[in-house]
Amino acid sequence: MLFESAACDYYSPAIAEEIITYIKLDGNRIISGSVDFTIKIWSTETGELIHNLEGHTGGVWSCYVEGNLVISGGTDQTIRIWDAQEGRCLHVLYGHTSTVRCLDASGDMLVSGGRDHTVRVWNILSGECLLLLRGHTQSVRCVQFDGKIVVSGSYDHTLRVWDPVSGRCLHVLTGHTNRVYSLQMKGSTIVSGSQDTTIRVWCAETGKCLSVLSGHSSLVGLLQLRGNLLLSGNADKSLRLWDVKTGQTLHVLNGHENAITCLWFDNVKIVSGAMDGSLRLWSVKTGISCALELHAHS
Repeated sequence: MLFESAACDYYSPAIAEEIITYIKLDGNRIISGSVDFTIKIWSTETGELIHNLEGHTGGVWSCYVEGNLVISGGTDQTIRIWDAQEGRCLHVLYGHTSTVRCLDASGDMLVSGGRDHTVRVWNILSGECLLLLRGHTQSVRCVQFDGKIVVSGSYDHTLRVWDPVSGRCLHVLTGHTNRVYSLQMKGSTIVSGSQDTTIRVWCAETGKCLSVLSGHSSLVGLLQLRGNLLLSGNADKSLRLWDVKTGQTLHVLNGHENAITCLWFDNVKIVSGAMDGSLRLWSVKTGISCALELHAHS
């Protein structure tokens, strides 16, 4: 799951070295990416650092994790494929001409989006670029891929639905009035967050907007969708847990002292990271922040 999400582009260069751009809680591990050029793998049982993945020559701004596979992209315009168990780099993929801003994968296929306005489809095993998808007129900030369709969101205010075999654009989703920063897809449901402060729910099959979720007061830069539950993170320092079917806000999570830069949740726990490098653990059921607080990158 990418995290997804991924930090936003509104942070001061003065604190850039502290930004955690990605986080995932994976069994007894926490995987985090940072603009300090590294991906770190931590033990949830001991809090100790298991692996420090080094190789990027620029900040890591996108990650994808599945099992022992870690894929990262950064300002050095490359994509790196890592073995999380051994802590070593397996492949380096070249092709993007600007920062690789987002990643998602299904099976042996990887999709990436960049500040070069393009979406690329890759074979993970060979490192070959299979398709170059053009159509967006500004930076591609988020992508999702379920093996059947590719969805991309851009600073051009639109989302695009693509056929990953032919490369044909199936739908252009319009409605946001500012940059699209975040995106999630499950089945035929697409959810997008924007600098216009709204979250939109779309139908992937028709391209129609089904509902608009309002409540955040600024840019919605982070989303994760699990079943009917949607977690959103924001520059206003808050997280919100929603029911996407009803549009109801279940919890508003306040506690971070800086803008949220990354988040992840399962059926029990929520983990979030902020601009000051701190990580917080929350309860999905109650919305209460647990006592554990980590400072992962420095």
